[in-house]
Amino acid sequence: MNSKTYDQFVTFGKDNVEALVQSGNLAVEGFGQLADAYAAWTDSALTQTTTGLNKLLGVKAPAELSAAWTELARANSATAVAEARKIQQLTAAVTTRSLAPLATRLQALTDLGKAA
Repeated sequence: MNSKTYDQFVTFGKDNVEALVQSGNLAVEGFGQLADAYAAWTDSALTQTTTGLNKLLGVKAPAELSAAWTELARANSATAVAEARKIQQLTAAVTTRSLAPLATRLQALTDLGKAA
């Protein structure tokens, strides 16, 4: 192996390690964002459920109980669907962002193979 090839090999390896570290850092940051999103969802759901239960406790007639229960169930279902969509989109974004440095290195490897 000549000196130029060796230097290219070392540089390529160094770039791979840097991409791996960058990918890991982006993943950690993304997991923090996901944790924050889940915490916000939990807080929102708890507040919404507490408010709904207070309404249930304040009813004076069976018809009011049925209406309040239905309203609580609909609101909680709608919130769950909306928040699950947000989490799914955030998960996809975090995954894409954290894998980008590795995809770049894979492309570099492919290009290197084509050049050889």
